[in-house]
Amino acid sequence: MNLGVSLDVANLPEIPIMINEYKHILKHVQIYLDDSPFVELHQQLRTILLDERISYSIHAPGSLNVANISHYEDAIKIINMASSINGIFVNLHVGFYESNKESHDKMFIQAIKQIEKICEYAENKGVEIHIENGFETHDGISHLGVTMSEWEILHNISQKNLYMCYDIGHACIAFDDAFQYRKFISRIGSFHIHNNDGIQDFHLPFGTEGAICLTEVMRDLYETNKYLILENYFVDYKIALDKVSTWHEKLIT
Repeated sequence: MNLGVSLDVANLPEIPIMINEYKHILKHVQIYLDDSPFVELHQQLRTILLDERISYSIHAPGSLNVANISHYEDAIKIINMASSINGIFVNLHVGFYESNKESHDKMFIQAIKQIEKICEYAENKGVEIHIENGFETHDGISHLGVTMSEWEILHNISQKNLYMCYDIGHACIAFDDAFQYRKFISRIGSFHIHNNDGIQDFHLPFGTEGAICLTEVMRDLYETNKYLILENYFVDYKIALDKVSTWHEKLIT
């Protein structure tokens, strides 16, 4: 496994400290972008991501809507950003729409076309695209990529640099079984590892109680080359990394 953490761009200065403390297990850092101007974000990334022991990926901001044609150029800018720091992949959500104004089927088809187009550009840049499963937030916005039927369709997109990001916490809320990843493992490139109560997306850290047995997930994936990215609130990363360290030591002794 390639253990990683997902850090908001605001926490970039903490990366060297975290890497030094957990260099025995930490192999990957995913940078979760906010809505700051691209020039500012790009400069921040180029000045901080210098540790060759670590691989990197970029998570697009939640405001980027793959199903919206007008957001294509923003996706391209993020891919260019990832390429400039030798990032392995860019993580994208499928998208969202206003159900009282737009058709689900139309927007989902549009998202698939956009994903194919984005993948074609990313392939020329040597960057993978990882598409993440979501869940309905019931906030007036409808989300795409939240059902198993949609997940299966996304898996059939034939772009060779396209992989899935299986968010185990989202799956616990949206799917009948959080362990559905076992059926799709060959097309999954990365995982987001966090826990919840099966209702709300709490992003609880590994080692705390929740509806998912995360140690079983980690045992499943330990011998794989998948990116297992802890996705917690920044204040909870010490809990998660310390627990994973202890679990890993017991596993190898």
